[in-house]
Amino acid sequence: MKLTDLSIRALKAPETGYQIFNDDTLPGFGIRITANGAKSFVFTRRVRRQRETIGRVGIISLHEARTD
Repeated sequence: MKLTDLSIRALKAPETGYQIFNDDTLPGFGIRITANGAKSFVFTRRVRRQRETIGRVGIISLHEARTD
C-alpha cells in the first residue's frame, strides 16, 4: 500500500492488539495502528527485524517521518 495522508486517515484500528501497514515506496517504513486507534510511524530494520517508532501521526507529518 502506498501511504498518503488520505490513506492513513482511512485506516481502521484492529479489534485487538495492533496492525502494521507497510509502505510500498519506502522499504521498512510503515504505520502501526493499535486497537484503541493510536497511529504511529514505524521503521523496521531488515537485518534484525528491529522496529523503531518514529513518532505519532498528527504530531509529525508523513513527510517528516519519511525523511527522519
